[in-house]
Amino acid sequence: MLRIQGFVILFIFLSWCDQIIRHFREFGSENIPKVYSFDASVFEQEELNILDLVWSVYGKYDAKYLERLTHYEKPWVNASVDKNED
Repeated sequence: MLRIQGFVILFIFLSWCDQIIRHFREFGSENIPKVYSFDASVFEQEELNILDLVWSVYGKYDAKYLERLTHYEKPWVNASVDKNED
């Protein structure tokens, strides 16, 4: 049962990531324009707390820095190594 729940959660997460990627693809590696209006009512309080935490840690960085930051994480590095071995 846990494997099925894990698969469902992973599927939802990946679908959500795909939607985000498609939405912001037009910006490429450029900075995404700031949003000046924000409808917090579409989120539950726990989600807002997570968004606040993420923003407080990463909100000061530009797109290039965030890209470099994520590309140094082990899964990305491992995937790059595996790809180069093919």
